[in-house]
Amino acid sequence: MRRVLPTSPAADGRLKCTLLATLVLCLLPAAAARAADPEHIGPFSDTYSFIGMTCDGFDIRIEGTETRSATLFFGDQAQLDRVIERVVAPHDVLTNTVTGESIVNRGEFTHFYQRNPGSDTFKVAITGFRYFVNRAGDGVVLRDVGRIIYATQFQEDVLFSAGVHELAYDADIEPAFCAALA
Repeated sequence: MRRVLPTSPAADGRLKCTLLATLVLCLLPAAAARAADPEHIGPFSDTYSFIGMTCDGFDIRIEGTETRSATLFFGDQAQLDRVIERVVAPHDVLTNTVTGESIVNRGEFTHFYQRNPGSDTFKVAITGFRYFVNRAGDGVVLRDVGRIIYATQFQEDVLFSAGVHELAYDADIEPAFCAALA
């Protein structure tokens, strides 16, 4: 399976979140009748192999399997107020398509989305490890682990962080993986 978009693991994750949000919106009418009960969706598993990043002189192929599930919480007006999304991607192999060198990224984390009052945006807290890469002989090469809270689901403004967040922003991801596989 070849994907043209997205161009980074973070963008791919955001695309999956968008697809999950679309699924959530489809469930809203059914949830309105029982707004007090949380809705559970998933788990959904996805196996993938695609060119995820383009570096100077080489591409990075990403191969792996991830599992996602979510719990949706609705307010008194049957409006989606909170989402807890669990993601397990235990063995993503990222390979330099020219040299064949590869690294393994492990990810196991939870997104906690909470509606920002009076808006259609959600504050998001992420706990766990989104990016954790070890290389034999080098130890930890890249990591984004701990807890981080963003002002909105677009993950542009950090409100709080604890742990090590080398890859907190989309702009950090591709250069870091390109350097690790150069």
